Amino acid sequence: MDESVDKELPQIRITSIDADENGKPNLSFEVDDDFLEYIKKEKGIDEVSQQVLSEFVKNMLEKCSNEEDGYGYTKLNADKDE
Repeated sequence: MDESVDKELPQIRITSIDADENGKPNLSFEVDDDFLEYIKKEKGIDEVSQQVLSEFVKNMLEKCSNEEDGYGYTKLNADKDE
């Protein structure tokens, strides 16, 4: 995992969105160490399992899409020349 580029905010990067065999969306993502620390603090836990991470990201993305609790999206351009 990488360190956060923006020291003020933990980072999550969506790497792909596709569908499983039932047509249900499947999201692949990467997080930095700051993001894991944020989850630990929010949940009051010492370790972040894959299940906890997945549920946390799912809930956070729902809040982002509904613009709840100050959450929102920022699209980063992968090609800086565009």
